[in-house]
Amino acid sequence: MTLKIEVYVPQNAIENDVAGSYLDRALSAIGFLRGGVSTPAVISATEARPPAEQWPAVDETPVEHAAPEEPAKQADYRQRGKAGEGRARRTKAEMAEDEELEKLASAAGVPIEKVDEHLANNVSRERIIAELSAVAADKSVLTDDDSRPPQISTGENRVGPHDDPETEAQDAADEAAEAAATSKGLTLDDLRLAAGAYQKKFGMAAAVKDVPALLGRPMAEVADTDLGAAIGILTEAAELNPYGRDIVGGDFKDQLVQKAPEPAPEPQATKQDVIEAMLAYARKYDGPDADPADATSMPFTNEDAPKVFKMLFGAECSRLGLVPATPEAYGKALAGIREMTDKDPFKRGGGSK
Repeated sequence: MTLKIEVYVPQNAIENDVAGSYLDRALSAIGFLRGGVSTPAVISATEARPPAEQWPAVDETPVEHAAPEEPAKQADYRQRGKAGEGRARRTKAEMAEDEELEKLASAAGVPIEKVDEHLANNVSRERIIAELSAVAADKSVLTDDDSRPPQISTGENRVGPHDDPETEAQDAADEAAEAAATSKGLTLDDLRLAAGAYQKKFGMAAAVKDVPALLGRPMAEVADTDLGAAIGILTEAAELNPYGRDIVGGDFKDQLVQKAPEPAPEPQATKQDVIEAMLAYARKYDGPDADPADATSMPFTNEDAPKVFKMLFGAECSRLGLVPATPEAYGKALAGIREMTDKDPFKRGGGSK
């Protein structure tokens, strides 16, 4: 019978040239001798070996093989006060991370400007947090070793991203959106109100294209917890006009007021008026032979008109038959179809751009 014994030699024993001695002692502890043969160290230390009394303690407890290490977490280089890649607004978690970073910098006595500077220089958040935590616990942790990446250090105050008016405005908008969602119990109707104000300022054609693009999804798919942020996105977009739209309405903030004094009467129409407007759109973009009795002759109209209805009346309103049967609702639908016909937001060809 063959007996196989495996002994784990710690790295510190190898580095201090005591691997053979460690192996002898380990085997002796379990009742085996190697006949006085000492195994030389696999790796020699680059520095002089310390005296025996400074050797690290040897743990003679059998060591189990360690489990495979988990894949390293991807480093985080997000700028403070900025949203993560692909988003216009910070999440609650990102806002909390920024606040925690600011508290940690304060506790370590490091100007927050330095933190921003190192983030801008692609020093990861994990490295910065580790440095700040160490400084807070022990002021001697930071060194001037030029071989290391830039360290967090004190120094002359510099103007950082948080001093930028645009950054401060975004922070205020983030906080306002979160506070509004928490304190007012926002609903999808509030988001529709913001979208409606955007539409009144830039027109139906622009709103049909821009609102889903700005939100990254249809309005109906925005979660309740994200309503405040979504409203903030539309508010900001209406103020900054990122798509360079022509302004056809008044001031966005005035339009966002729910109880406007003496509102202008809503345009009124009939269902037949809307049908005729849809037919005019079809004959302009689908072709002169478009026939309501033949759906295949009106592909653009059947695709585009529901988008207008959904924008005006909600995601569930996907066809004319679901539009509320009131003169006011038909008036909205008629205005939307006519604007779509005039401005050709879906680039069907032949309409005004």
